[in-house]
Amino acid sequence: MIVLLLAGVTDVNYPRPPIISPLRPSQMTGPFRYGYDSKDAGATARLLLTVDPTGRIIHCDVVVPSGHPKLDTAGCKLYLGIKGQPALGGDGKPAYGTISAGLTFFKDGGLIPPSVDLQLVVERLPDPGAVFARRFSSLIVDPTGKVLTCSNILYGRASPDALDRALCKFAATSFTFKPVLDVANRPTESVQAFAVEFSTTDAPVVRPGPPLPPE
Repeated sequence: MIVLLLAGVTDVNYPRPPIISPLRPSQMTGPFRYGYDSKDAGATARLLLTVDPTGRIIHCDVVVPSGHPKLDTAGCKLYLGIKGQPALGGDGKPAYGTISAGLTFFKDGGLIPPSVDLQLVVERLPDPGAVFARRFSSLIVDPTGKVLTCSNILYGRASPDALDRALCKFAATSFTFKPVLDVANRPTESVQAFAVEFSTTDAPVVRPGPPLPPE
């Protein structure tokens, strides 16, 4: 029987999505040439990286293009072949997994750290003075893209809150996950990182979020 975990999840060690260290200058493949016809200062792409059980990045999909295909291709080349820490399944053993990476290309070739997967607008946040809040999770996704379990990653917080529960509910019911392909390009079960930025104001590339349960 498959059980979908939606609430009351603690900061557990397993399952755990892959861990990829920030890129170092020595890993960059050469100077990026930003589009000469560009009117803005930089272009941002969001990449979805597939990590095999040895920790090596084997696939890179451009989820949100920067508008400059050559830059997107160069961004993927930066990551392919880099080795990090593999995902860990529910049994603690290495597994296939995915994690998002955001890259912003500037005219000087600079890069920024990874971004969230999604932005959602909600009616309120747990901290009344906050304008946004980020929540992180580790999902087990089957070969069809269905979420089997959702574990909140608390990063030192004592317990999950309404946003953690909303993230897991949204992941299970309202978001489509792409199945991971193994080295033979066959769909396989995976541990996928899923991060959401919740906001009380409109922001670019957002979807209406779910109603939050009472505290």
